[in-house]
Amino acid sequence: MKNILLFLMLTMLTLNAEAQIAFEYAYDSAATTNSGRFSQLFIVDFEVSGQKYVRINQIDDVISIYNLNHTIYKSFPIPNVQPVNYYYQVLYLSENLFNTDPEIEYMLAVSNPDPPSIPEHYETRIYNDAGAQLFFADNEYPSVRAQWHAQQYPIYNTPFGTKMILSNVDTKEGKVYGLPGNLVTSITISNSNDNFQNFNAYPNPSSNELTIEYKLEDTDKEAQLIFYDINGKESKTFRIDNSFTSIKVSSADLTPGTYSYVIKTNTKIYKGQKIIIVR
Repeated sequence: MKNILLFLMLTMLTLNAEAQIAFEYAYDSAATTNSGRFSQLFIVDFEVSGQKYVRINQIDDVISIYNLNHTIYKSFPIPNVQPVNYYYQVLYLSENLFNTDPEIEYMLAVSNPDPPSIPEHYETRIYNDAGAQLFFADNEYPSVRAQWHAQQYPIYNTPFGTKMILSNVDTKEGKVYGLPGNLVTSITISNSNDNFQNFNAYPNPSSNELTIEYKLEDTDKEAQLIFYDINGKESKTFRIDNSFTSIKVSSADLTPGTYSYVIKTNTKIYKGQKIIIVR
């Protein structure tokens, strides 16, 4: 009898643990296809706009960028790669890496490593989201594959929980799941000067007014304080600078619920703690 009860308890615990991994959203045309075309879904932490889902659709040759609440942020075509049996990979999506304007740029690594009827060929291009080519190198290619992983991990820590992205080989969907925990590496990150220990928000919970204490590095003259709701939608934005170490903001116009905030400079994103708004 005791063994049966123990088995039932373990079964219930297992089911509860599995239930914490929750399906969240599915992106179509976001998983590996055939004929050397590699559609995919991953998260990029952009320098200015922050974390976004990026869908590389190699069926229609389109890059689509989505907010963390899965609403569309920007979509643009990938320039034609000719001839058709050339393959390409999209790398290093960025807002400030290749130039300093507000557009998004990316590297397009083009190859024909196993030519059936044309010579073997490699080239590297850099485009912005308007389709303008910023760079071209013939017969040159980023062949160190390890560098690709910086933007394409399957599990990510975000301000709205940890997300796992899996590819469905049958439907070609990229599926997003919410996880109950964090990546182990986030423990190290959260103890650094870029995160929680540099900030304090009170009172928390808050009803009418909220004080955010912060400490920017000497090189960070100005920054933005941005509040997000639980769906990842931007709720309020304030400009701050390193002349002060705190700011008082009204929370009276925020709908009751859980919020997070970040402080963005030109080079870093400082992640603050969760805030609860009550009435």
